[in-house]
Amino acid sequence: MRKLIIMLLFLANAFALSYFQPNCAAHPDSYGFIELSAGAVWYDNVSNAYCTNTTVTATVANHTYSLNPQYDCNFTKLIQLQVGTYDISYKSVFPNETQNQTCYNVSVLSVKTLDIVYYGVQNGDVLLQNSTLHVQAVAVVGQENVPANMLARIIDKGGNITKEVKLGLDAVGTQIGDLVLNLSTGDYTLRLNALYNNLNATTDVAITVASQIGNVSQGVNFTARIITPVSSVYLRDSTINAVVKVLKWGEPVNDASVVLKFQNQDIAMTYDRFGEYTAVIGPLASEGDYDLKAVATKDQFVAQDEVTFAVSKHTLDIDSISPFYNQELSLKKGDSLEIKAILLDEERDVVSGALVIAKILESDGKALQMQLFQDSTTGAYKGVLYLNELNGVYQLKIDASKANFVPITKDSQFNVQFEKEKVQIFSQVVTVENLLYIVLGVAVLILLAALLRAVF
Repeated sequence: MRKLIIMLLFLANAFALSYFQPNCAAHPDSYGFIELSAGAVWYDNVSNAYCTNTTVTATVANHTYSLNPQYDCNFTKLIQLQVGTYDISYKSVFPNETQNQTCYNVSVLSVKTLDIVYYGVQNGDVLLQNSTLHVQAVAVVGQENVPANMLARIIDKGGNITKEVKLGLDAVGTQIGDLVLNLSTGDYTLRLNALYNNLNATTDVAITVASQIGNVSQGVNFTARIITPVSSVYLRDSTINAVVKVLKWGEPVNDASVVLKFQNQDIAMTYDRFGEYTAVIGPLASEGDYDLKAVATKDQFVAQDEVTFAVSKHTLDIDSISPFYNQELSLKKGDSLEIKAILLDEERDVVSGALVIAKILESDGKALQMQLFQDSTTGAYKGVLYLNELNGVYQLKIDASKANFVPITKDSQFNVQFEKEKVQIFSQVVTVENLLYIVLGVAVLILLAALLRAVF
């Protein structure tokens, strides 16, 4: 029996040797990012080391992440955590066994992000040559505007800085500055850079400088405009239904020849309706930036338009909205209303650093717009709204975007009823309407008393 036990131990050592060591010394940075990592190796009976046929996972806050193998038998994944204290449970599955280890009390004390919100100019805007671009922006940390050092630059297609201005704060805390567009016509990038307490942020806005707004060919107003795609981010492996609108003196043209120039190909477009021509481009298999040009010709007239868009595998999803769809709300005069949205990526992880805009259409048709800011504790994007005390159905639209992510829009609606104002009389609560009836009744009694006095 003893010889049998010794033989079994020898076989166990020969065929079941493995090494597994998570990096418990890793700590989140000031933005909450932490690299999950662990070394995982197994050995065969002649001591050859292998990383193959091995999977490593880490579970944090009830979410399990698959770690990516590296060349040195280390497995890693970068994630972002919200404020809190976490235990990270690592698991390695080898061909011959499974090992588990836990790193305890990994803390995120605070998460800082710097964001830029800009006004006026939008992606894809066409600006007149030699005009003045009035740049307006604010730098935000959390939900607070901060006096960051901010630069606005105009960058050409070659990456050269052609214009630069340091923005200054106005009386209400907005960063402002002017750029004179005495540039050659063409496509440029307006780049905003902000620096505040070792935090930095960059936002790019695609603009076009033109000698005139609209295309003019040989004295005739003959224009071509790309409707889709726009300067945005589209999903990898998807197709895009490109649409180009052709007008002559503002009227739709239904017999032009319209060609898309895309990835060294000429793609003929087909007429659809209202001066619009369509063609399908894709599937877009690679991530990155794409340039698309549309050229329209009719008789001796030529017009063209260009757009640059991006393709990414990363997506945004608005997981929930508050108030939820068709929610019935009862508010009092002066009450605030919290607008909240949960934003997730394709891995169902909470997304930080996104630009989230809430657009509210009140029951009387008045439109309101506000930016939602991320709560560092819950990860939700929030904002507080004071309504104009109008009963009825309110329409809510949430737009979310982030660099290198496919943007998303989600619609909702909710019903608001404001309580009637109440006043206190003789320790009894009555409505204003009932109070008017009481006053009227008292007046009638006084009038009757006066009439009776006159008669008798």
